[in-house]
Order: sequence, then C-alpha cells, then structure tokens
Amino acid sequence: MYEPILSRRLLAEIFDLNLAFTHLLERGDVSMAVSGLGMTLVERIARLPRPALEDLCGCPFPLFGLRFDDLDFWHAVREARPSYKYAVRPAEVRANSEPTQQAFALLALFYAWHLTSTNPIAARLCFGLPPAAARIFRSLPVSELLSVATHSPGLLHAQFDDNPSFWADLMEIVESGDRRRLCAARILGTQLLGAHCAERAGRIRRMAARRRHDRPQG
Repeated sequence: MYEPILSRRLLAEIFDLNLAFTHLLERGDVSMAVSGLGMTLVERIARLPRPALEDLCGCPFPLFGLRFDDLDFWHAVREARPSYKYAVRPAEVRANSEPTQQAFALLALFYAWHLTSTNPIAARLCFGLPPAAARIFRSLPVSELLSVATHSPGLLHAQFDDNPSFWADLMEIVESGDRRRLCAARILGTQLLGAHCAERAGRIRRMAARRRHDRPQG
C-alpha cells in the first residue's frame, strides 16, 4: 500500500510540536528576540480560538526553525567546539535559559534528528534541511543534542522569521477561517521551505567548490 512521504502520523507529530511552540509563545517562554516575531503577532496567536489555533498548527511544516540554514554552526557542533560561540543572531539574545524553552528545543532537535535518520526526504520537506546539513546532523550522537539545546543562542526561532509578510498573511487567513486560502497558504509555506532548501544546497555546493579551488596544489 502506498504511504505518502508526509504521512498522517508525521503530520500529527508536526501538529503537536507546532501546538507546543505556540504555547511557548503565548506564555512568553520564548522572547521576541529569539522567536523573530513581533509582539503584535504573538498577541494575535494568543487570542486565537481553539479551532483557529488548530488551523495554524495544522500547517504541514514546523512553525519553528532550528538554524538548519547555518552550516558553519553545525560544523562547529560536530567538531565539538563550544556551540555558543557560533551564534548568528544579535548579542543580546541569551542562551536558551528558560527550562521550558530548553525542553522544547531538545524535543524538536530529537524529533528532527530521528526524522533525518529514518526518513531523510520527509526531513527535507518538513525542516528544509539541505543534504550537507542533514549528513552532519544525522552523524551527531544523541548526547550532543542536549548541549546544543541548552547552550546555543538563537537556536529556536519562528519559521520564516525573515519573511514577516508570510506570517501576517497566514495569521489573517487563519483568523478569517477561509479554508481555501488556508490550503493555498500551507502549500506556499511548503514551497518556500523547498526553495530555501534548494538555495541553501546551492550555496553549500558553491562554497565547497571555492574551497577545492583555493586548496594548495601539490
């Protein structure tokens, strides 16, 4: 029997993670600087009635990101250098000091690690993981995930936090209850993740090519 890559069970797991992430936002356990979302958007999420919140969390991709676009960061983690030195976000962003944020970051990392190990195509679709980052992430021992979750500033952030118009449009659609537009927004989010993944993979290939070109001969 044919089993879709994004199976019903996988989508239910993504839903649960998304719901937990929105609860962190509502309670203020993830700061505005960390989440990448403004106060107005977070307040709108907190005011959503349960059916609308479920529509938001039912997106077939995580509403959060885990810095999978930062290959240097994951190289540093693999090489067992202090991961907190490789923050790419502003200096005022603290390490994940809130226990609930640490717990969620660890849960999300473990889920992504498990998915990357067992279903790499689904991991690419869900998390936008380029192959090079996926290989590094998959090679990490489980014990390293706790250190990453605890000591990495800016690890946890909102998905598409560099695209505020996407979030504004998504929230407007969720609040309106328009099912047709919601379906289109979910497809667009999946396409954006795919485009980001392809762009990251291309950038990684260009960097590797430059390194090979710059390597001393002889």
